[in-house]
Amino acid sequence: MVLVIALAGCARKVFIPVDYEPDLRKYDTAFPYSDVSRELERAFESIVRITVSASYNTYIFDPADEVTVEKLRQMGAESLSVSKASASNTKAGTATVIATSRRSIALLTCAHVVTMDDTLFTYAAHPQRSDLEVLASVSIRQRQNNLILERPLFGTFVVVANDSVKDLAILKTNLVNPGQTLPPVIRNKLGKPQDLVLGSFIY
Repeated sequence: MVLVIALAGCARKVFIPVDYEPDLRKYDTAFPYSDVSRELERAFESIVRITVSASYNTYIFDPADEVTVEKLRQMGAESLSVSKASASNTKAGTATVIATSRRSIALLTCAHVVTMDDTLFTYAAHPQRSDLEVLASVSIRQRQNNLILERPLFGTFVVVANDSVKDLAILKTNLVNPGQTLPPVIRNKLGKPQDLVLGSFIY
């Protein structure tokens, strides 16, 4: 009796796929009904790697000098600092080709990938006054380099539009050789976030 129950518990279940027609006007809320690897491969053909690097001059302050942001604006970092250093910050991400012409390409990426702060403050505890916010240092951006790392687009780009709320940015790069082979414009349809429901499959 025990043997029969054990065999029944290990019985194999076979799920037969049913005919399914996705609604291309909105996000698909059903499990993928076929192999989507080719669609993903085509999408990846439109994606390129990008890096953004910024160099900063950092000015160090003595907490006893009580350097505040207001004092810094009035007198300048150079005159108030006790030492100076240089540093750099780099971000990496991807961008998707959304339009091409004979002379340039437009790409879409996340705004946070291509945005570097102009000024960075660090604070220190005052030796005697806990109520006073004093600066330990300030880092001021000197320059920023934007690079596409994929051939044949290897080169610089500029940010032509930036929306920090939606975290989207549009980039532009000029073509050195107008006749060169280019990554294809992505062909996937744009989705609508308001159509997302619990269980939606997105890529």
